[in-house]
Amino acid sequence: MAEYLEPYYQIGEVSHITGLTILTLRYYDQINLLKPSYTDPDTKYRFYSQRQIYYLSLIKEFKDLGYKLSDIKELLERDYQQMYKQLTNKVKSIDKQILKLQDSKKQIEERIKPFEIIKNLAESSIKDKESSELKFIDSRKIISIRKVSKSGYFDMVQRFLELRLLMEKLNLSFTSQYFSIFYDDYLQDEDIPCDIEVCSLYNETDNIESTYIKEIPKGIYLTHFCRGDHNETKNTYSEMLKYINCSNLIAEKFIIKVYHISYLQTNKPNKLLSEIQIPISEL
Repeated sequence: MAEYLEPYYQIGEVSHITGLTILTLRYYDQINLLKPSYTDPDTKYRFYSQRQIYYLSLIKEFKDLGYKLSDIKELLERDYQQMYKQLTNKVKSIDKQILKLQDSKKQIEERIKPFEIIKNLAESSIKDKESSELKFIDSRKIISIRKVSKSGYFDMVQRFLELRLLMEKLNLSFTSQYFSIFYDDYLQDEDIPCDIEVCSLYNETDNIESTYIKEIPKGIYLTHFCRGDHNETKNTYSEMLKYINCSNLIAEKFIIKVYHISYLQTNKPNKLLSEIQIPISEL
C-alpha cells in the first residue's frame, strides 16, 4: 500500500483558495502568525499544508470577529478549553459594547428630537407663534437644580453642565428638551445673581425617586416664541407683560424659558429659538 503524502500548495495557490493576498501571507510569515510548512532554500518558494489552509480560514474568521492578529496568534496556540474561555469572554465583551452602543444610539436619538420638532414646525407657523398666545400646558415631570446664580451665557452653560452631570450620576436618560425657570425679575441685569432653576424633562421609564425630581403643574400659560439671544427674549418678555396688563390677566411670580433651538444646535444667535411661558393664575 502506497504511503499517503500530504499535498502542499504554493503561495499563489493558497492566495487563490483563501482569498488572502500574497502580501498578507508573507506578512503572516514575517510576524510568525503562520509560517509556511516548507520554504525552498534555493527558490525561496513558500509551501503550505492543508492544515495550514484550515488555520488561515480560522485567522480570517477571528479577524472578521474583531480579534487583533496578536490575539489570534494566542488563540491558535491554546487548547480547546482555553479557546472556549477566550471566546466566551469575547461574547461578554461584545455584549458590553452592544449595551454601550444602544445607550449612545438612544442619546443621539434624543439629540435628533429638537431638530425634528423644529422641522415639523413650518416657517409660517413659527411666525404665527411669534406673538403672545394663551394655551393649556399639561403637567411636566422634571429633573432640576435650583439655586441663586448669575444668568449670563457662560453662567447658564455651567448650570446646565451641572444638571447633565447630575443626570449621569443618577443614571437618567437624557431628554431632548431643556428649560429654565426664573423666580426673580427676568429683566434684571445678567450680572446680578437671581433665583434660577435649570431643568430637563424627566423620562418616566427611568422610574427613580430623588429630591431633584419634581412636577410643574398643568395650567394656562401665556406663551411666545422668540428668535435671538437672551436680550431678544427680554424684549419679548416686556411685550408679554404689556399684554397681561392690557388683558387684565394675573400672572404667577415665575416664568419658564424653553430652549427649542439652543447653542447646542447652532452657533448663530439669530437662529436661536426660545419659548417664553408665563403661568396665568386667573383669566
